[in-house]
Amino acid sequence: MSTEIRRMSPSARAKLKERESLQTTPYRDAGGSMAIGYGINQKWHPEEYDAIVANPTIEQCNKSFDRVLAKFERDVQKRAPNYHECNQNMADAILMRAYNAGADGALKDLKGPMQARDWNEVARRMGSTCTKHKDGGSLAKIRKEDQELFSSSMNLGPEGHEPHHDTTDVNEADQSDGDKFEPHGMPFARIDLGRGCHFGAGLDDSGNARVQIGFNCITM
Repeated sequence: MSTEIRRMSPSARAKLKERESLQTTPYRDAGGSMAIGYGINQKWHPEEYDAIVANPTIEQCNKSFDRVLAKFERDVQKRAPNYHECNQNMADAILMRAYNAGADGALKDLKGPMQARDWNEVARRMGSTCTKHKDGGSLAKIRKEDQELFSSSMNLGPEGHEPHHDTTDVNEADQSDGDKFEPHGMPFARIDLGRGCHFGAGLDDSGNARVQIGFNCITM
């Protein structure tokens, strides 16, 4: 397993900066704390907050943003179970959540399903919000964006490629040519079992019943 720190992608960094919005004067954020720059919180990042207050330039705001984000990149990689199995979009979504809520806040609800490799449940929890948040509407929008980013390529491997897909059909003769079963005729019913697995059933062109069991394997 690589020990190299996974960095947020350039596109996600740009999105995060757009979301946080550059402020060169102190303001009170939605959580009630003082902040400056790209959402640099005085309580959690006092040194970077003070650095921007002392030198409120775009250059300093960018430097502080880079250092705070780098800290979250290290913290998440160290503390998030099976984080190495996430592809870039999934990692970006978790890092964006960590920047917004802190590593503790971001991972509080995600650790369990990440440990179990239940990525569907992780995706569901990515959309959760705190009802006591002062700006619940805005936070709900942010959480939904993170959830959509996480889910957008959830079935891809760590480098964003399709993982190995193994399909077993109860009619082994249909597998002789190496092609996976593609149902025809009546509508094909598919049930997502979580963790990349699914069960499906339907009729082929000849009216014969077919059952499909599939699972995705992420090769490390």
